[in-house]
Parts: sequence; structure tokens; C-alpha cells
Amino acid sequence: MITRRYIINDKVYRVEIEEIPENDKKNIKVFDDEEEGKELFFWEGVKVIAVGSEIIILKKGECIKGAFSFDGSGNIEVSLNGLRYEAKDAEALEDEEEEEGEGGPNVTAPMPGKVVKLLTDSGKKVEKGEALIIVESMKMETKISANVSGTVKAVKVKPGQNVNQGDILIEIEPEQ
Repeated sequence: MITRRYIINDKVYRVEIEEIPENDKKNIKVFDDEEEGKELFFWEGVKVIAVGSEIIILKKGECIKGAFSFDGSGNIEVSLNGLRYEAKDAEALEDEEEEEGEGGPNVTAPMPGKVVKLLTDSGKKVEKGEALIIVESMKMETKISANVSGTVKAVKVKPGQNVNQGDILIEIEPEQ
């Protein structure tokens, strides 16, 4: 059984696809994960035929035609019976948020620029979201905040120093 979670119109749905090898059909169930896993629909013994970007779903004498496309990051766009759905892979979004949103313990330069002011020191305890440094780029000042709560392990730059996008500015030891 394949289980995936997708976000459609800002709601999380769980899709379970069970292969039936003896007749090359599938059972497809969709659950609303935000309403205690309420089952929304169940297609039993459907035949899914995909040719290129065309999709045909055969279920008990009914033929549903449509099209689909993948964007390479697990997101799917599906058109069925004139209705269009965009489904974002919830697991991929969570992984992306962990990699990007949390950002790990290091505070990095979001763009090339010059360090204007340090708002913290080594050894200081900081909270997630707390402004730690100000960088100027193209005559605009940007406050850069902590991605995690913890203790400043090292400040790698000083005021007046030029930095490149992605340079580590401050290292933080995350709270356990």
C-alpha cells in the first residue's frame, strides 16, 4: 500500500493506494486528516491508465478522463471531468520547511551585502525569531533573525565586513 499526504486548497488529505496485482487494479481511499481521518471517498477496484500526460480512470462502467502533470518536487496538477486540482506533497513541504524554514542552527546571509550592526554576542542565549544582525544590501537594511532557540556559539563577522549570499554569519548551539 502506498500512503501519501497532499495539500489541496490549504487542507491536508491522506491518499492510500492499494495495488491489486491479480487484476492490475487499485483501491484508492482519500481521508481528511484535519477531521480525525474521516474517509471522504473510496474507489474500489479502479483501473488507472496513464499515457503521457493523459489519465483515464475506469470504475464500474464509468470512464473519468483527465490530465496530470508533475513539477518534479512531488506536486501534482490533475484535471478530471473539467475540474482542476493542485495537490502539493505534504511530506516534501515538511522536509523543505525543516531544511529551509528551520534553517538549522547557522544564521546565513540571505543576500550579498555589508554587516551594519551585531545585535548579539558569543555565549548569549537567543530565541527563535530574535533579530541577531543587520545587513545592508542595495541601500536597504535587513534584520536577520535566529532560526532556532539556543546559545550563540560564534559570531563569524564584524560590522563593516562584506558578506556573500549563504555566508555563515552566526553559529547557534540549539537548545536540547
